[in-house]
Amino acid sequence: MRYILDTNILIAYLNNDIDIVEKVLSIEETNISCISLGELYYGATKSLKKAKNINNVNIMLKNSNLICNTSKTAYKYGLLKAKLHSIGKPLPDNDLWIAAIAQENNFCIVTRDKHFLDIDFITSEKW
Repeated sequence: MRYILDTNILIAYLNNDIDIVEKVLSIEETNISCISLGELYYGATKSLKKAKNINNVNIMLKNSNLICNTSKTAYKYGLLKAKLHSIGKPLPDNDLWIAAIAQENNFCIVTRDKHFLDIDFITSEKW
């Protein structure tokens, strides 16, 4: 299984949540989306330990594969958003982009967000 780590998992990793650290270290590759990276930089920038937290994000980034949007991602995003709207299960836009990236690259989203886990056509796993 190939994974992409949701922002909440990355935050747990950066906060040294031992269960998450062990699981991340056990997988073959660490993939993060450019969306999650932006969310991490936002959180780090508004934190009390700005320089330290930005540095920690940068270190993690050096050891990860950064997966960015393409035109195919945008198409998948549009399909997902329309489908979720039609079934009355909208997701926040950033989570939709992460899901579109995951679908485009055949990743399973590792998350703690219940809304990913409740949608059967988005491959996700709770850690």
